[in-house]
Amino acid sequence: MNEEVDEFGESASSVSKKTRCRTSTIWSEFELEPIGVDGQQKAKCKRCNRTYAAVDHHRPIDQDMYREMLALAIIRHNYPFSYAEHENNRLIHVYLNPEVKPVSRNTAKQDVIKIYKREKESLKFALKSISGRFCLTSDLWSSSTTDHYMVVTAHFVDENWVLQKKVLSFSLVPPPRGGAILADRLLAVLQEWGIDRKIFSITLDNASYNETLVNSLKENLSFGPYLPCSGEFFHVRCGAHVLNLIVQDGLKVIDEVVHNIRESVKYVKGSDSRRLKFAGCLAMLPFFDNSIDSNFNTCPSEEEWDRLEKIANILEPFYDITVLFSGTKLSHCKLCVEFCYKRIYGEYATEMAMMLRDKLYSAFEEYVQSTPSNIGNVVETTSSSGGMGSGRYDKRDDLSGFDTFESELVGSMSSKSQLSLYLEESRHDHRIHVDLDVLGFWKSQYSRFPELSLMARDILSIPITSVASESAFSVGGRILDKFRSSLLPLTTEALLCTRDWMYGVPAKNDCDDGPVEDFANLSSSRPIAYLDED
Repeated sequence: MNEEVDEFGESASSVSKKTRCRTSTIWSEFELEPIGVDGQQKAKCKRCNRTYAAVDHHRPIDQDMYREMLALAIIRHNYPFSYAEHENNRLIHVYLNPEVKPVSRNTAKQDVIKIYKREKESLKFALKSISGRFCLTSDLWSSSTTDHYMVVTAHFVDENWVLQKKVLSFSLVPPPRGGAILADRLLAVLQEWGIDRKIFSITLDNASYNETLVNSLKENLSFGPYLPCSGEFFHVRCGAHVLNLIVQDGLKVIDEVVHNIRESVKYVKGSDSRRLKFAGCLAMLPFFDNSIDSNFNTCPSEEEWDRLEKIANILEPFYDITVLFSGTKLSHCKLCVEFCYKRIYGEYATEMAMMLRDKLYSAFEEYVQSTPSNIGNVVETTSSSGGMGSGRYDKRDDLSGFDTFESELVGSMSSKSQLSLYLEESRHDHRIHVDLDVLGFWKSQYSRFPELSLMARDILSIPITSVASESAFSVGGRILDKFRSSLLPLTTEALLCTRDWMYGVPAKNDCDDGPVEDFANLSSSRPIAYLDED
């Protein structure tokens, strides 16, 4: 083969430099020919002397695309940046394509930041097209370095009437962290995203500084005047935290019993010998009587076990409600809220119902004023385009009078509030419409109740809780893991926000290590400074 290459001189020599060594055994049966005028490489069979096209099926690698895919893997699966330098990982990539150029951890981090900035601008542009209002949730996260981060999440219904959730910011908040300072930080985030005048509500926990935060936002002249109904619906208290207070109060009754059970479990799991003894006791369970063994005085009594069972039955509905609250698509849940005013308020039920009615009508009137109706234009157009003025006969003219009548009827109905008309209609039977899509229902009703549908769309965007179900009863709050705590604040925000924008809530097997861990697991971890981003 070398003799043949030398025979063709410089042209063949240049070709050999561009082609990789052909390792397949098939090439021992073929002889490469020089590239023809058409630019195609051909090979001649040594047995039959027939000529075939020698096509290279290895497409050239796009190094930029390779770097982006590597960065996306780091974002999606919570890999450390040193993943780009793992030796076996690089060997796999080089094996798949020898032309690949491995990157360093610093390059991978730069690529992640680049994707974050690109996706942020794309999301900003997308949010501008949202005609409805945004409902917010905000919470403070802590890290193992005792730093605090404020996360701001926007909930809204898109143009297809689908409930969406996007994390807007995950920024470091240095001390002091008072309500007024947090309000300024939150307002700066909303102004950066261009939605500061399109906010409907904010859901917050029961922290003391949140009252100051809400009042500061309402009093801000560049924010407060743009809230619907003068901000009367602005502050929503987190349902999960309210449930947490109820549950914690109820658990006080069995604090001692729960403590005994936990200590018993810790004792058994303290050593292998105790586990073996406990397993032996379980084997003797049918013949066991703990009343004759004084070593088990600290075990829960039958009365205590009975009390625990009753408390567990009481707490089960709270758990189910918490899981329901934490859903990202609450409009699809089988959730029916009934205002049992007579049971709650007793003799004041009528007065409270009238207050609710007045607030509902007040909110609706504001939507009517901010959303001008086109009904008048429809009536005028239909009336002027009727068939009576035309000399030609058309079978469809027989219904032209009905169209005019229908338009006039709609006009007269519009003088009566859409809310009044809707409330006068018969209600849907919840036993028939078990899986009713609430947002889908209001989407279908938009032609009948345009302003009312828009109001319902914004109200249905309000999140009931600001925490996930697994964190609802946590006493430690949200905390970053050790890896995320070691990153620079901008890098942490880029990783968490970009993953939310591109992939939403990750699956259980989609991440290497989650960003949130229980406070108890991290309470003994040593502080980590902003030194290593591996």
